[in-house]
Parts: sequence; structure tokens; C-alpha cells
Amino acid sequence: MEPTKPKLPSEAIELYNDFIHGEISRRAFMEGVQRLAGGLAAATVINTLMPNYALGQQVSRTDDRIKATYETVPSAKGNGSIKGYLVRPVSADTRSETVTKLPGVIVVHENRGLNPHIEDIARAGQFIPLAPTTVLGTHFSQAYKSNDRGDVVGQFIGDDGFTHGFLLSKKGVVTTLDFPGASDTNAYGINESGTVVGQWDLLDAVGNVLIVHGFMWNNGSFTQVDFPGAGDTYLFGINARGDLVGGWAPGITSPFEHGFVCSKGQCSSFDVPVAGAPLTQADDINASGQIAGAYVDVDGVVHAFSMAGTNFTSFDFPGATSTLAWGSNSAGQIVGIYRNADAIPHGFLAQPSNKAKPQ
Repeated sequence: MEPTKPKLPSEAIELYNDFIHGEISRRAFMEGVQRLAGGLAAATVINTLMPNYALGQQVSRTDDRIKATYETVPSAKGNGSIKGYLVRPVSADTRSETVTKLPGVIVVHENRGLNPHIEDIARAGQFIPLAPTTVLGTHFSQAYKSNDRGDVVGQFIGDDGFTHGFLLSKKGVVTTLDFPGASDTNAYGINESGTVVGQWDLLDAVGNVLIVHGFMWNNGSFTQVDFPGAGDTYLFGINARGDLVGGWAPGITSPFEHGFVCSKGQCSSFDVPVAGAPLTQADDINASGQIAGAYVDVDGVVHAFSMAGTNFTSFDFPGATSTLAWGSNSAGQIVGIYRNADAIPHGFLAQPSNKAKPQ
């Protein structure tokens, strides 16, 4: 059973509010708590009121990926000034602190002031929009995978209402990927040589999917990829040596999907060793040949899996109602998404250790 916190005198809480807003000194706050403590030890009341900022810290003040400074911003109408905390990423390429124009995020906090917790939120908020002035920033877009060079692939919805694949180069150049004659094109994976993989489909007049094929793209050239004998092929991942992984189905209306891996021109199908599982999907393959993916069990629940040779491991994020593994790197780390009962997606990182838990 977890320990319960002592019930605090309301006057002590009011003292704390006065203290954090600078209306009384720390000494006045401590003396006031000692007078109000009554049967409780003053130290207990103070420890309960004062948050443990160090325990909850996510990103250190000295993290070399960021540059954090305090800035004073004057009022535009001359009504004094406010103090702010400015956090900028240090370039991952040059480790330079040269000023660069970047999109900004303003953190508006509650009335507890600019405390260490708010500063930590600012340091941790290192999400930067991809190519915000291009179609990726002006339309709905999703990034799926990146390679070691920093190239990113994904998809966006165009003005025509169809889905288009994209390649965002390390230099910030966006290339739209549309398989010739396709209704939709989805780019799902990219390797170190710049080869992109994904899938394309054909829709009928009312938007129903007729057929799905995989594709490879490199230097402006498309190649269709289909698992031998498949009605539909879904291509999700490619590693540095050109091995491919994905899923295939007998047809678009089939309730079954099988995973596959292609290496050196030879393709093989596989299903997870779970009784009754109707769907197996291989989502990525790393340089060592480790496959990360997902499967659906007989009850319709989505689970993540990792497979290296004949070694199969099923795993779920603790407490999640569904878990899907999407990417695996050369170190064996796996990333993906999970959902709780509220159906909101969250990301996770799973470490390659039997003792490690998804984070």
C-alpha cells in the first residue's frame, strides 16, 4: 500500500502560494509553516508542499543537445518586462550554436511561476516541425522512417484528396513520390543508400481499394514489388543490404495477412507462432536481420513482436490495449506505438534486453 500524504492546513497552502509568487521571503514562509504545523512536524509539511524537481527532471540543464538561456522581454507598450526561458537545439550536424531561424513553441504555464519543472518542459520539448514551409507543413503529413543519414520518408494528403509519398532529404529538399498510375502512394521505409519502399493502390469511383502493390524507389525510378502469388502486397521496411519485409494477402477482402521477408532475391512467408492469429505484419528489418512487427490475436488484440531467425518474442507495453512495433535499428532497439483504453496513441522505445521494459 502506498503511503498517504498528511492533510495540510489550508493556511500552509496559502503561505506556499505567497512564497512561490514572490510575495513573502523563504524565511517568512518557513517561519509561518512552523507556527501552523501543529501536530505535524514542520519538515513534513514543507516536504509535502515543495515539489521534488530533480526527481522529475527529463532533460539536464547541461545537456549538450540544447542551448538554454534566460531572456528579459520588454512590454510592447512600456508596461515593464517579463522573464522568460529560451531553449534552442544545438545543430546535430555541426554542434554549432550559430543562430538559425527555427519555428517556435511558446510554453504557457500555470500560476506557479517559471519554476524548474516548467524549465524542464521547455528543455524536453525538442520536437521541431519537418519542413514547415513546404507541403509537409501546410497539409496533413506523417513521417514514418528515417535512415542514418537523416533522410525521412512518409506521406501527405494533397489538394486532390489523395495520399502522396514524400522523401525529405537531410538538406531539407522535399521530393513527392507518386507511383505511375496510382491512386495513393505511401512511403514507409528508407535505407542508407536512399532506396525508399512503400505501397501504392488503385481505388474505384467511390473510393474503395481495388488492389495494393509494394514498390521500391531510387533516384527517380520506381520498381513494383509483389510477393509471389499474392493478391495484395504491403511493403514496410528495407535494411542497408536491401532485405525487404512486409505483409501479403490473397486478396483485398481476405481476413488473413501473412508476413514476408525477401533477401538476395528469395522471398519467404511466415506467420507468428501464436494459435489462431489471423494477421502477421513485418514492419522493419535491421542490419542484423532482426524483424520488428505486429500481429493480431484470435480476439482481435494487436501485439508487437521481434524475430531474429527462429527466435520469436511477443511483447506489449505495460497496461496497453494494443502495441505495434514499427522500427528497429542496428543496436536492436525497437520503436512503435501503443494505445490504452482511451485509444490515444503513444510512442515507446523497447531496449534489447530481457530485463528492460518499453519506455
